[in-house]
Amino acid sequence: MGLRRILETSPPSQVWLAARDGEPANDHMERYPAVIRMRWQRQALGLDLARLYACCVESATAVSYLGSSDFPKRLAGDRKGPAVLFSQGELGLLDSPRCIAVIGTREATGYGRDVAWQLGRDLSEAGVNVISGLARGIDGAVHSGALADLGQPGSPIGVVAGGIDMVYPRRHAELFQQVKANGVLVTEAYFRAPASPLRFKLRNRIIAGLSDAVVIVESRSKGGSMITVAAAMERKVPVYVVPGPVGSIASSGTNELLVRGHHAIRDAADVLEALGEGWGLLGEDLSGMETGVPRSSSLVRGVGSGASLPASSKQPVDFESGGLEAAVLAAVDCTPTLTATIVLRTGLDIGEAVLNLTRLEKAGMVRRGGGWWERI
Repeated sequence: MGLRRILETSPPSQVWLAARDGEPANDHMERYPAVIRMRWQRQALGLDLARLYACCVESATAVSYLGSSDFPKRLAGDRKGPAVLFSQGELGLLDSPRCIAVIGTREATGYGRDVAWQLGRDLSEAGVNVISGLARGIDGAVHSGALADLGQPGSPIGVVAGGIDMVYPRRHAELFQQVKANGVLVTEAYFRAPASPLRFKLRNRIIAGLSDAVVIVESRSKGGSMITVAAAMERKVPVYVVPGPVGSIASSGTNELLVRGHHAIRDAADVLEALGEGWGLLGEDLSGMETGVPRSSSLVRGVGSGASLPASSKQPVDFESGGLEAAVLAAVDCTPTLTATIVLRTGLDIGEAVLNLTRLEKAGMVRRGGGWWERI
């Protein structure tokens, strides 16, 4: 917020020269302690502007700032929004009239990834620009769905936490490229800046600020997605919630939001209907939307969507009558089941339980998450 206030009263070139010379450019800048202004000066003197410019040109990265003609109008009026943005792709998408964020946990279940993938595809098909954070789990699944049928009227918008040249997670390198080629990547972080807990929180308020609505698929009660929900509510952006199985760890936060009175949605048609007039499927009957996720999509498999392991990688499990693997499998639900719960149900020690769970995972019969397992 400090940089926003400084740029609201002085042009960037004046602010830069003032920081480099250690002299305040305006009253707001002067309010900062001398030790802070000295830190700005060290950073300014240590920055190679020519190299930064070359990086932007070489990577086709645009830099927009508060007050520039291309700075997104959705963020210009956000008092807690960013002051500078780095982008690759079509920056104008950020001010397009149909932008919806679909967010959720990194530790997504197969159910959550399937729902996110379908939402991404159907919203994009309806001409909606789908926003997410390109993290693993729900984020990756929703953008994979949005990109499943290239040529759809909607475009993907990826808001990332680190520098625009820092792909995180690495497994999403191809997804990053596809989002950039078919939509836009955006961040407020400087080149080579790694993703960090603080930057994820800052990223989340950009996602909320760019959105006409936020759809949350899965989240724990204290999950990072709940920060985006709070940012959306602060900005009067409607929040829609996908119900999860009662007792599912991954849906504890989303189900709590439903109890608090947030609007429940099942699919893209529900989202568009909740938003009201002007949000239909390009003027068509919403009831015609397809349901069910096409599991053959290579994009889904590419981001760990929950598709089963290829046959060549599966290892057969010999289920003896009353064998341990069968007992362990019987203790795993189709919704996330804590390792401790499996141990309690089977009477095995944790090492033996995990060993058998790992064998079942290699056989393609269970899937692991953050401290939980689910049957496939």
